[in-house]
Amino acid sequence: MSRNLFILGAGASAHLGTPLMNNFLEIAQALWRKGQVDKVADHFEKVFSALGYLQSVRSHAKIDTGNIETLYAALEMGKTLGKFPGIIDPLSVSVSGVPETFAEQIDRLITSLRIVIGYTLQETTVVNTETNKAMPMDVYSDFIKDIMDLAKKDSVSIVTFNYDLGLDYAFYRNKIRIDYALDDLSHPDVGISYLKLHGSLNWRQCANKICNTITTDTNFSHTQRYIDGHSIIPVLTRLKDRKCKHCQKELMNEPLIVPPTWNKTAYHMNIERVWTKAASELASAENIFIIGYSLPDTDQFFRYLYALSYDPKTFLKRFTVINTDSPKREEDISEVEREFRKLLGSGVEEKFRYIQSSFENYVQNGWVTRLVRDLLREI
Repeated sequence: MSRNLFILGAGASAHLGTPLMNNFLEIAQALWRKGQVDKVADHFEKVFSALGYLQSVRSHAKIDTGNIETLYAALEMGKTLGKFPGIIDPLSVSVSGVPETFAEQIDRLITSLRIVIGYTLQETTVVNTETNKAMPMDVYSDFIKDIMDLAKKDSVSIVTFNYDLGLDYAFYRNKIRIDYALDDLSHPDVGISYLKLHGSLNWRQCANKICNTITTDTNFSHTQRYIDGHSIIPVLTRLKDRKCKHCQKELMNEPLIVPPTWNKTAYHMNIERVWTKAASELASAENIFIIGYSLPDTDQFFRYLYALSYDPKTFLKRFTVINTDSPKREEDISEVEREFRKLLGSGVEEKFRYIQSSFENYVQNGWVTRLVRDLLREI
């Protein structure tokens, strides 16, 4: 358990080119139309066809169909209710000619959505490996240097809501081993706990339901370079050829991605250890720093995780939120700040601080370095 906890949202990956939730579908569609995801184009077609059907209900109800969280939530809710626009016949015939139930059809749609998320992130997360110019990855390297300076003398953990591999790759490049907390084993050679609450592109579950083991790929030595000079990590292609590390059976076709929605409990058997570890870190943390996470309405999970992780023996010194969101009026506060203030109890309010900044600027302007210096003085 750690005294210092850094919690990263999508804003902490934006400098790499990864899309945010509100423009994710727009960028995914552009990749599909440009032919950059031809290997999985059928999955993109299914997802955007489903999105078209979902848009038809907007005359009846206001739904933000431009946000991928909305689409994921709608599919999850549709699975629960047994109803989704465009899926009418409960035994409609699939492409293979075999009748499919509603549940089978919507499960295939959810699988396709995970594949769309995975390939969109893979193609847009730039980890340029050229050394003769400034790279987006340098921001992460600077962040890691500061965090590991703190870790030498104090305990530190990182929790993230992000699926992408930007920070994972930066740890690899800086020769620091990370612990995803996917098992109960002790890892004495690990440099830091890195807890990915929503899963990750380099995690795949065993297709054998009895086994259910998660296989990971943390060898990022091979990158794929494009003609314009930028590089990506083609981990999804590599994992397709891997077998389960436990039972040697096939892995699932899609990465292990947990929806950023209300229905996370349906996935608790997959990454329960990660959530349990995150709860322990929240309970022990005296200093909490949340960067690039906006506490969206669709994600009630963190609200309960934070509240139920409370430990009266822990004295919270800092609860700092760093986000780009600014107030609409000069005398007002931003929506993100307002949401976090609503989350916090009276005993934490005086510890709360909101800093308007991007992750990139926060690191490059030396704020993390100064923060670490202050934390080390308190030891």
